Amino acid sequence: MSQDLKQALFGVFDAVQKNAIKLDFGADPEPGEAGQSRLGGRPDVPRDFEWPRFQDKDDDSADANRPLTFLAQVNLADATRYDTEGLLPTAGVLSFFYEMETQEWGFDPRDKGSARVFFFEDPATLRPASVPDDLDDWSPTARPSHTGTWWTCRPGWASPSSPRKCVGRTRCPCP
Repeated sequence: MSQDLKQALFGVFDAVQKNAIKLDFGADPEPGEAGQSRLGGRPDVPRDFEWPRFQDKDDDSADANRPLTFLAQVNLADATRYDTEGLLPTAGVLSFFYEMETQEWGFDPRDKGSARVFFFEDPATLRPASVPDDLDDWSPTARPSHTGTWWTCRPGWASPSSPRKCVGRTRCPCP
């Protein structure tokens, strides 16, 4: 590849790249405070929260109404210092759910609802959710939660005008 082409590509990449925020998870047997960032376990939700479900057809073409699996929750106050571009709200909790049995990709319009993200504005109003009885035992929701360590970095490429930059780590773990 010629130097001119490389420089042109770096210019395009520099113009469109955004910071990435990553979270390392480690074991934490203590549930912690409501709204704490975590992977797995039970989500913290408002009192009137209805557990999300995915309505589709199972292998026998019968209607299936499966509960989504709770994957993670992110307290945005934790993420604020790493959001160097100011793209996220500075407070609140994001909770991520996904239908693990069929693992839909979202490519087909019929997959709508197989993944859900909820935003809860005030972590102080949240409480641990009751888990649906029909949620599989192997689900991350049924396992202990894990809390994490945050850091931010530039995306996977670095160019002469935009080197990788990490905040919160001495060695940049970004690819």
